[in-house]
Amino acid sequence: CGPGGHIVTVDISNEHADRAHQAWERANVADQVRFVQTDGLQFLGEQPPGSFDIVFLDADKERCPEYVQAAARVVRPGGLVLLDDAMWSGRLFDESITDPESVGIREAVTTSLVDPTFTASLVPIGDGLLVAMINRR
Repeated sequence: CGPGGHIVTVDISNEHADRAHQAWERANVADQVRFVQTDGLQFLGEQPPGSFDIVFLDADKERCPEYVQAAARVVRPGGLVLLDDAMWSGRLFDESITDPESVGIREAVTTSLVDPTFTASLVPIGDGLLVAMINRR
């Protein structure tokens, strides 16, 4: 996080908050990080449009399409929406797999790749990372 920048991390659970705060302290960035314990979609819905440069999503896979749309609203043009686990252990590419999590990720990735709101790419790192730049509105 650069000078003047800050990070907001949102999680429905505070299970890992203490350990995360210790890591922020060790990295000397604790004063730049704010932890918010709430539902991510609720949090995004409460933020003003264009108020973030980057939103990194690693949330409820079933609701990925909703998360991506909510993130697109709060990320400024030229900013990024990042979706972790975007290849979902290869299940992204197998349409015969129809569990809610796989369908949610597949929908979010497909929408991001075809919706003119985004210029997107699927990066084959780890379990896949969707990188979607928000186009000018």
